[in-house]
Amino acid sequence: MASNFKISLRKKSDSLHIQLTGDFDGTSACQLIRVLKNHSGIVGRIFINTGSLKTVHLFGKNVFHGNLEFLNHQSCLLFFTGQKTSEFTSYGHAVKPSPVTRGVGRRTEHSASLTGEIGPT
Repeated sequence: MASNFKISLRKKSDSLHIQLTGDFDGTSACQLIRVLKNHSGIVGRIFINTGSLKTVHLFGKNVFHGNLEFLNHQSCLLFFTGQKTSEFTSYGHAVKPSPVTRGVGRRTEHSASLTGEIGPT
C-alpha cells in the first residue's frame, strides 16, 4: 500500500461515507474493495470521496475495477464524488450517465456512476 494512503469511514443512517486520501495503488484498491464488501450488504448507499487523493495509479484502477463483480448482487448504491471521480468511472464501458442501474447510482452533476458490466471488454 502507498505509505500515505488512508481510508476514513463515517456511517450516517443508511449511508456510508468513505474519504480516500493519498496515493491509490493496487494494495489501496484491495483495501477499498474489502471495505466495500464488508459494508455493501449493510448500508443502502456508499459515497466515496476522491477529492483528497494525490494520484490514482493505473494498476490501482485495474485492481479496483477487476474486483467489483460482487456489487452486481447487492442492492447498495455506490457514488463517487470529488476531483478524481473520473479516474474511477472512466474505465471501458463502465460509465453510464443514467440515474440508477443494477445497484450503482449517480448523486450530482459532479459525481459519476458505475453501471453495467465492470472491467475491460
